[in-house]
Amino acid sequence: MKRILIVSAAMAAVMLLTGCSTTVTGIDVPESMTVEVGQAVDLAVNYTYKNENASDEKKAAAQSEAGVKLTSDSPAVTVAEDGTLTAAQGGEAIITVTSADGTLSDTCKVTVTVPLTGIALDQETLALAINGTESAKLTAAPVPAESTEPVDGVAYTSSNEAVATVAEDGTVTAVADGEAEITATLGEYTASCKVTVTTAPDGIKFGKASGSLTVGGSTTLKLYTTPSEAAAPDMSQVTFTSSDEDVATVDSEGKVTAKKAGKATITATYNGLTAEYSLTVNNKAAAPAGGSTAASGNGAAPSTNNGSSAPSTGGNTPSAGGSSGGTTPAPAPEQPAPAPDNGGSSGNDLPIINPGDEWDGSNAIIGGGGVFDSPDFDGPVIDR
Repeated sequence: MKRILIVSAAMAAVMLLTGCSTTVTGIDVPESMTVEVGQAVDLAVNYTYKNENASDEKKAAAQSEAGVKLTSDSPAVTVAEDGTLTAAQGGEAIITVTSADGTLSDTCKVTVTVPLTGIALDQETLALAINGTESAKLTAAPVPAESTEPVDGVAYTSSNEAVATVAEDGTVTAVADGEAEITATLGEYTASCKVTVTTAPDGIKFGKASGSLTVGGSTTLKLYTTPSEAAAPDMSQVTFTSSDEDVATVDSEGKVTAKKAGKATITATYNGLTAEYSLTVNNKAAAPAGGSTAASGNGAAPSTNNGSSAPSTGGNTPSAGGSSGGTTPAPAPEQPAPAPDNGGSSGNDLPIINPGDEWDGSNAIIGGGGVFDSPDFDGPVIDR
């Protein structure tokens, strides 16, 4: 009877062991994993149990009781309530798995990759200038910008090396005025930049270095850039000044007006470059008395038709009023022609041009010394 009781007790113990519930004693997740941006994945969690022989139902109950929770330390990976991981952006995140009571935990490093879909250059257009910024470097960047794939081994080419060349590192150098396209190539991807090359002025100058005006006269100075390949100056950026505005003034367009006799220096400034024009202002010459000037004897008055006729000595040689020693008196000296009338000309005569004056193409006298610039001028050349 005693033996039967002992066997029954042993069988009951075995049944009690196999039928009881179990608990989670450990949590294990992969050390690392890589996913592509936009992907959603489940993190595999492995459990260890106090009773590994427990049924699947008992183990599931133990997992539920453990109540593990997933957290992310980076916006690269987000965690949903059901534990699903989503790769939100390129980068890395540490995912921590922790039991509800905090006694069990493990971590997994998740790397999110962003595939390359193209390349782009940091500049779509580039302006270079001889005598200025003659070179600049282009840099290729990934598309999208957050791509985690490296942009290495980009090849650069120029469509017109006579205008601009490009080095292996993307440095573009100006050669001559014109346009060229720089192309960057990486595998199947390309990007381009339009390059415009101009020649920047290294100096400015007036058409003449000096000249003269009469009081009340005026002229507009013409400004040029050097070298000849350089673009013409932007007159809105040119400033003009006079060293003595009592003698001469100058406006924003380079028009100089003579005020009183004297000397003044007109200075033009353009993008740090300067040019000077030396001006002399003279008083107006007094007009000579009109009419005829009688010569000795009965000679005729000189002609003043156009200011260029030589005077006539006219008539007979006057008598000295008798002789002494048989000497014939010397003829009377020629009288000088009167100065031309600067009041203009009449009919079809050309105007009077004084040294240093400029002609504006009409019958008016204008102050000279500056550069005569009239694209419509087709009159005669006045040789001064």
